[in-house]
Amino acid sequence: MSDIFQKDVCLKLKKSEYKSMVDPLKLKLGEIQRKAKNDGVPILIIFEGLDASGKGATINELLLSLDPRGYKVVNNDYPSMKDKFIFRKYWENLPGKGEFHIFDRSWHYCAFNSGSDQVTRRCNEINETEKMLTESGVIIVKFFLYIDKKEQKKRFQEAESDPATAWKVKPEDWEKNRNYKKILNQWENIITQTNNINCEWNIICSNSLRGARAEVYRVLVENLNIRLENELPEPENLSLPYRKPFSLKEVNLEKKLSSKEYKEKVSKLQDKIFRLQHELHIKKVPVVIAYEGWDAGGKGGNIRRLVEPMDHVLMMLSLLQHQMIMREKNIISGDSGDFSQSRGI
Repeated sequence: MSDIFQKDVCLKLKKSEYKSMVDPLKLKLGEIQRKAKNDGVPILIIFEGLDASGKGATINELLLSLDPRGYKVVNNDYPSMKDKFIFRKYWENLPGKGEFHIFDRSWHYCAFNSGSDQVTRRCNEINETEKMLTESGVIIVKFFLYIDKKEQKKRFQEAESDPATAWKVKPEDWEKNRNYKKILNQWENIITQTNNINCEWNIICSNSLRGARAEVYRVLVENLNIRLENELPEPENLSLPYRKPFSLKEVNLEKKLSSKEYKEKVSKLQDKIFRLQHELHIKKVPVVIAYEGWDAGGKGGNIRRLVEPMDHVLMMLSLLQHQMIMREKNIISGDSGDFSQSRGI
């Protein structure tokens, strides 16, 4: 491996070690999100990495610490290189004041997919873009996750052997594994050219998923803590089908489950959700899940538990406001809480 991708720096943790290290960081990240919202500071977290390096699993883990009413995950895979304004899709999804956005792939992936004669130009454009954003008060934290060639091959094989995830592994993925060294060198070139003072790259070894997630939490919390201290940065009416009137008096508020019963049921149902999500994706069936309810009724916590087993690449989380309609397909909606200025709607 090259100098910036070192296998011997991979953090390995036991489950108990991971829990003791990460649990306090999860609480802190939630506090940081609330502070950024109150201070009106936009936060952009960028994830790049090798295929099968665990970007999706790491992002999913981060989401469990965040209020679903205040974040947005954007999958920027497979950019169209034919678009004259190639950064447009990224600009459309930049965070507004107090918003917390996560990019799974970004403008750096555009540079990676450009011809060799275009890479330096793309990197210069990225540097100018990130400089302008940081000077405007946007906090940017960038992560690159990598694994070694042997581990990548193992993860491809595991995904391909599971009917629920086999569709993810394509012939080009095996080609990338065969060209592992070449791809790593391409990324090293891009990372070197776009390692800016206000948004430096954080290179994370992900041979151990547990260790990588812990490192991401640690780096993210430390970065945001420091920078938050130093930086200030009506649609037409819907025609709905008729439904029989429903009274809230009919809701049974006495339902209870023991902790043991709850854990058993949730574990089984989350596994079922994971498989159903992939089945729906294969069949191209769009799904919208909408939440409404009493204040403090547990909507946010329920959304976190619902999305925990899901693949964020196959979904978008957004908000429903009283006078807004959703214009995107395949959306899972959170509740209409205080984060009412989300640009994701």
